[in-house]
Amino acid sequence: MNRTARVITVALAGATVAACGGYYVPSTPRYPVRAGEQPVPPPPQYPTTDPAGAPGQTEVVLPPAPSSEVEAQALPPLSPPPPAATTSEPLPPPPPAQSAPSSPPPPPPTGAPVRPGEIYLVQPGDTLSGVGRRFATPVRTLMTLNGIGEDGAIGVGARLILPEGARDVGPDPYATGPSPFQDAVEPARSQTPVPPPPPPPPTTAPPPPGPTGVGADGFPTVAELVRRAGGRFAWPVRGELLTRFGIMGSGLRSDGVNISAEAGAEVRASAAGQVAYAGDSLPGLGTTVVIVHGDGWVTAYSHLRSTNVRMEQRVTQGQVIGAAGSSGGVSQPQVHFEIRYTPAPADRPRPVDPLPLLPR
Repeated sequence: MNRTARVITVALAGATVAACGGYYVPSTPRYPVRAGEQPVPPPPQYPTTDPAGAPGQTEVVLPPAPSSEVEAQALPPLSPPPPAATTSEPLPPPPPAQSAPSSPPPPPPTGAPVRPGEIYLVQPGDTLSGVGRRFATPVRTLMTLNGIGEDGAIGVGARLILPEGARDVGPDPYATGPSPFQDAVEPARSQTPVPPPPPPPPTTAPPPPGPTGVGADGFPTVAELVRRAGGRFAWPVRGELLTRFGIMGSGLRSDGVNISAEAGAEVRASAAGQVAYAGDSLPGLGTTVVIVHGDGWVTAYSHLRSTNVRMEQRVTQGQVIGAAGSSGGVSQPQVHFEIRYTPAPADRPRPVDPLPLLPR
């Protein structure tokens, strides 16, 4: 069995060799392996008979391939860069640079002095910041012009100096007073200044001034106040004095006098002037009228039942401005009467005793 297998294997191998023996495969190359070498032609081949003697099977010899000298060549260069732009085609100009936004104008110099302008009369409920908003003026400027301390307190009836050129931009809930007016001692700068009322002729000769006329606190003495008033004030209503000016005890103080009157009795202006306030929003004083008389003088009338005047109205001495009553929580009809004075527009009016300034 093994012998038979070996015979079959040998026969198959021989058949395979016979099938592949139809072509001659040269063992040497037909072309040079390096540039410049001349190929060596192979030796001639002739047909031969298959060694096994198989009939009709001859070796076919292929003719040699033509050969020629192969020259080495350099690699082609890389693609050249694009040609540079010539002057025949000018480049377009660069886009114009956007201009930087204009800077805001520099603020005005702060070292310029502020000149005083018109006078604003402080009303109940007014604040310094409210006045500043209404007249477009910094609070610090108002404090400097009027000598106001850091607390910024202002009193009712105070004559607040505005800077020159201050503009009234409209009503403010904390600056409800009338339009500002030109002080009598300043030259007129506005087109329609409010002229000060002419002082009434003196009824009595004023007393001679005292040695200095000024107290230790710099405020005029009583004698000096009488001299400056010049008899301009009259009683607003006649009646019994219920309360005098000054300390009343238990730490209470009266800034005026309280005069008993019948309910509805006529209350008259003590001197000519302009109404700066007429209303009932002052706590504890009820319905009140405030009149500015010029030269630093201001009068106030409280606990009224009604008023006959309006704000900014001009009144004359003795004109009826309201009726006596008991508004503001008092127990009987009466009139609370105050006289206030300031020696300079920059100072707020200070309450003074009305009795020395009224006729006997």
